[in-house]
Amino acid sequence: MQSMKLPSETCLKLDKISKDFLWGHTSSKNVIHLMKWDNVCTLKRNGDLGIKKSKSMNQALLVKTGWRILYNDEGIWCRLLRHKYLNNKYILDPNLAKGIACSSTWKGIAFGAKLVAKGVKWRIDNEAEHLAYMLPWNIVHKVCSIHDGIAHNDRDRAILGWANCGNFSMKSAYLGQTDADSSPLWK
Repeated sequence: MQSMKLPSETCLKLDKISKDFLWGHTSSKNVIHLMKWDNVCTLKRNGDLGIKKSKSMNQALLVKTGWRILYNDEGIWCRLLRHKYLNNKYILDPNLAKGIACSSTWKGIAFGAKLVAKGVKWRIDNEAEHLAYMLPWNIVHKVCSIHDGIAHNDRDRAILGWANCGNFSMKSAYLGQTDADSSPLWK
């Protein structure tokens, strides 16, 4: 689930197993479902059970793996996958997958990296004033592609825009995939 994009049918089967367990359904006993599954899967802070949907959780796990490939993991598995599939190319290049026979694991990781790109912002730290400005990731990428002679500050770093503090967490990745409201007040 963490390295492969699961088919929709598999996610539906996993959700059915969760539903049957929650409602006490067995092959010999049918029960009435007291709430819609969508309500059961909404956040606890909104008054529901907070059970996670399989498809959203799969996407959040792929985001985690994509984040590690893109930004902060120098493990041997990351270096191996980068060397095998990237060959000094950028993972978000739209022409990267054309003509390459990729494994289902790499396709899942590349899908997760594309989901990461939607939520990434750059935190630019100014040592003199200690100010941090939030810029959408795609603007920074476009500017850097025009002129690569810009002096890069080692303190600048990619942060996840879904999270309040910018640090990656599974909770922020899951909430970013479900588009959950941050407050029940705005329902």
